[in-house]
Amino acid sequence: MNQADAEEFTAGLGTTVAGAWRLVALGVRLEVPKTLGLSVAEWVEDRLGGYVRLAIPERRAAVAELTEEGLTQREIAAVLGVGLATVNRDVPNGTPTDDDQDVPAPIVPNGTPAVTDEERAHRQRVERDAERLRKFISGWFTFSTLDRNPSRDEVLGALVDPDRSQLEDITRRITWKT
Repeated sequence: MNQADAEEFTAGLGTTVAGAWRLVALGVRLEVPKTLGLSVAEWVEDRLGGYVRLAIPERRAAVAELTEEGLTQREIAAVLGVGLATVNRDVPNGTPTDDDQDVPAPIVPNGTPAVTDEERAHRQRVERDAERLRKFISGWFTFSTLDRNPSRDEVLGALVDPDRSQLEDITRRITWKT
């Protein structure tokens, strides 16, 4: 293969990969995941091989395009494989934001959503902490239920008393709730 062919191949593959989110959006509009009994994330992760991470300018352009097509921010987040807070930051100024009922946020005279920087930062912290908690619970479930996990006893043995007490408390709470 020569360099010109390699460049042509790379450019073509780049175009295909960069437009993958458009195919995901089309699949969602056609209700492919729903027909298969899957969430959008399950469909993309399990059946399509996972999300393609976009560079920030491309992601913002995708958010703008999907917003113009009428998708809610939750739908956009599912199509692109990013968090709702990320979509909220990327939405063009003057575009309504999602909340729990998909009701538009009030718009102030300059055309930007009436959300203060402090509120936005708080929402981002909450979203980040919720994601950490989801990962912790998922990891703890896997760690605590795999009897044959070779490092389980070693990790538990390495904990100091305050950590061990917290871990026992968390285990009781998780076990009690399930």
